[in-house]
Amino acid sequence: MMMSPLSLLVVFAFLVASATADHHTACNAENVGTKAGFDNCLVVLKNEMNTMFPFINYTAQLGSIVTATWNTTTTEFSFCSCNVSISPNTLTSQPFVGGLQAVPASQLRTIPALNFNFFDNSGLPAPGNYTLAMIDPYAISASTPFLHYLVVNFNGVDLSSGESGALYTPPLPPQVQCPAPHFYFLLLFKQEREIHLAELNQYNGLNPTLPYLHYKFGSFVSDYKLTLVGATWQNARFDLWVGKQYDMRGALDLSRFKCSELGNCMYTVPSNCPTPASTMKPSTMAATTPTNENTTPTSISQGLLPFTATIVFALSAAFLL
Repeated sequence: MMMSPLSLLVVFAFLVASATADHHTACNAENVGTKAGFDNCLVVLKNEMNTMFPFINYTAQLGSIVTATWNTTTTEFSFCSCNVSISPNTLTSQPFVGGLQAVPASQLRTIPALNFNFFDNSGLPAPGNYTLAMIDPYAISASTPFLHYLVVNFNGVDLSSGESGALYTPPLPPQVQCPAPHFYFLLLFKQEREIHLAELNQYNGLNPTLPYLHYKFGSFVSDYKLTLVGATWQNARFDLWVGKQYDMRGALDLSRFKCSELGNCMYTVPSNCPTPASTMKPSTMAATTPTNENTTPTSISQGLLPFTATIVFALSAAFLL
């Protein structure tokens, strides 16, 4: 019996979804260090990157998983009449093993140490110059995100061999009625030619006091013909350290956080907000629209939704994302 075109399409979609799920299952902390595990992780990585950043050039060169490690020391500050102390912490990005789970943004307040894991070419990158960018696509859009970090013209191994295109800006995901976790992507590109720092100002956003908000990242990637060769990501949410940063900028009210909501000097998610999932997997690629702007995304692509004009204004006024 002949199958109808619709039936064939359904079967094909099922096979594709099953294959993606199998790759994700085979990509875990135990075997990511093996070639087979690494290859399965790259399949997941390529799917996510293609969904999130369709304007980026992809070739077979996408062959590195970037590992980012944030080491933070004790910090103490006064906020909302409370004395707050945050303990030292070490956070390593694990995008395939809980990388969608939102951590307190204070854990990302220092410049990360980066490792570029290449399996091809005996573990070394191909000769040439590389660019490392950290962006928040939730701020405006994927092609015009907030640029948190940019290093250009480095050798693919050591960032200190390159030049700084943008100093590290710690993430400050807001609380807009409810915590609004953001994904922060670290993207590794192979350069076709040297990037001159004097040329980078043309990609700045329209606000001179916030040049990296609404950064023309899509144009930057296109103009320099950058090729994505590796990536990682980390999800982060509002915490009291973020609130303190907004408060120092006189923008706490714009972040919609009220000190009256702080009970016993401990921050908790407001009772009328959805409870963040304890574990989430990036295996669902469909960009399903949440029922409201405060819904915690269950996949990276699901979470990428345009902010309303009010939210954009609040973030801009806060001087930092």
